Amino acid sequence: MILHLSDNSIEIRADSIPLKDVLEMADINPLSVIVAREGTVIPVETTVYSEDTLKVYRISHGG
Repeated sequence: MILHLSDNSIEIRADSIPLKDVLEMADINPLSVIVAREGTVIPVETTVYSEDTLKVYRISHGG
């Protein structure tokens, strides 16, 4: 699967795996991002597949 970030893309090799595990493999804190598959935001508990392309959006914090 491909993770598209704002500054680069990461390829993760896995057949089916929870999104949370994919993010951790890519060294991304699951609490700091939202992820969309085909334009729909998906929860970190969702199983993702090798053919998926995911867009990762970093959440801005602060005040």
